[in-house]
Amino acid sequence: MKLILSTLVVLFLALGIVKSQNADSIRIATYMENAKVELKQNNYEKSREFCIQALAIDSLFGEAYMLIGYAYINSADSCELLDPFTRKMILCLAVDMFEKAKQVDASQKEKAEQLIETSSKWFLTEKDIFTRFNEGDTIHIGCWINEKTTVRYNKH
Repeated sequence: MKLILSTLVVLFLALGIVKSQNADSIRIATYMENAKVELKQNNYEKSREFCIQALAIDSLFGEAYMLIGYAYINSADSCELLDPFTRKMILCLAVDMFEKAKQVDASQKEKAEQLIETSSKWFLTEKDIFTRFNEGDTIHIGCWINEKTTVRYNKH
């Protein structure tokens, strides 16, 4: 009798966990769908907020990092208050997100590597940056983004 009760308790606990995981999956899917809609409507900050909500549930959900990277790249021209140099540095920040996606989620690795390669080709060269910053320096990106990234050069 104790064995049957113990088995039932374990089964009910397992069902609760599965139910919770399903609820989390549904919430993540909803946040990501909302993030994609906002991105298509050029609401980059709102798109990032939905991605952050998904990451609060599962910090290893690489697609959210990828979408944040897309939002950064797509918003570069809309950040009119930023000088052209800083707007170019948004690419470095997007690559940070693609790197994070690749690091935490193997399913995003191939796509992230392609985007890193493509985005890196558009980095400024050392000649473009001259003495203002050195490679490896930290730069703050204002506008709606309000994040820091590492200055990288285009070495191609």
